[in-house]
Amino acid sequence: MALASEELFANTPPVRLFLTAAIPGALGMLISSLYGLMDGILVGQCIGETAFAAINLAMPFVIINFAFGDLIGVGSASLPCSLR
Repeated sequence: MALASEELFANTPPVRLFLTAAIPGALGMLISSLYGLMDGILVGQCIGETAFAAINLAMPFVIINFAFGDLIGVGSASLPCSLR
């Protein structure tokens, strides 16, 4: 597995490597933004302004939880230089 990733980074042109990493991240952010937009519209129109305010207060905590999950997941998946 490590050999395949080393070959990917060594043999892929920089522009293609950037697009390989950037496109999935950009799509994920787009989908996340659309989810937040649609959630806000549906809650605001169907349930009411109190529920909409509750979502706006809770969303930063959800984003912080996702950030900590990414921090732990990515940090535990990477190998230190001394183990390579």
